[in-house]
Amino acid sequence: MLNPSRVIVVGSANVDLCLNLPVLPAPGETLGGGVFRQTFGGKGANSAVAAAQAGGSVALIGCVGKDSNGAEMLANLRAKKVETDFVEEHPSVPTGVAFIFIDEKAENMIGIAAGANAEIYPARLDLLREELRRADVVIIQNEVPAETVRHLLALAQDDNLHVLYNCAPARQIHGRLLAGVEWLVLNESEATAISGHNVTDRTEAEKAAQILLEFGVKHVLLTLGADGVCVASHGGAAFHIPAFPVTPVDTVGAGDTFCGALATACGEGISLPEAVRFASAAAALSVTREGAQNSAPSRDEIENFLQTYTT
Repeated sequence: MLNPSRVIVVGSANVDLCLNLPVLPAPGETLGGGVFRQTFGGKGANSAVAAAQAGGSVALIGCVGKDSNGAEMLANLRAKKVETDFVEEHPSVPTGVAFIFIDEKAENMIGIAAGANAEIYPARLDLLREELRRADVVIIQNEVPAETVRHLLALAQDDNLHVLYNCAPARQIHGRLLAGVEWLVLNESEATAISGHNVTDRTEAEKAAQILLEFGVKHVLLTLGADGVCVASHGGAAFHIPAFPVTPVDTVGAGDTFCGALATACGEGISLPEAVRFASAAAALSVTREGAQNSAPSRDEIENFLQTYTT
């Protein structure tokens, strides 16, 4: 492995309340026979754990409540080798919570109570501006306030930050701010919402990616689930990385795992095609396990998995 990349994640930390059911409930329907488990999640914390497990030197900028959920979250992050010095503990707002239903096909429905995640304000980024400048990659996603996302993307242009923006959940954003994004990661529905082009297959994904490049994004990575990842870059031909064939158990957090592993690889200077393949392997491994952060594979697991497919 090369020198560890410095990755800073600006993002959410949630306690996940998961219920596995044979099928997802319809509106107004009550289903029995479920299996409950409580795990750790949040797109920011998930990406941070995945980046650290993949070999990065990782810190999270976030906020949890000064409650038992927050204390357990911080302890888990530290156990997963994520620095928590920049995670605030809010005295009155509770730690964020996600309610997740998962069916037998590993499809899911998620509802989120943001809690302390809504307290991550732009001023926090200004206080940590020097830390952000020292990072090889900065990750942000949309489970923090919109003004915080906009402020980081503005800082990216002012300070030449290397930002990986996972535009999830989907949120409209002014095109000029995307000019500060080095890697824009999004799925079909998110790409449709932002580009205005309906993404239904790989061909349409490439068209949407070209539209997004026109906003000034350097690299667009459009994840297509079982159909892999479509990648388009300024000054280069678009390419496609196929998905690895695995049997999914739980897809919660797979996109976050992809982003975390991608940030670690890109921060090390690995070529984009190889970095995407590395991240795809991490995501493939993660869906074969339950939970979000607990499913993030180690560097050795990712490399061994890739070696298996290479040989």
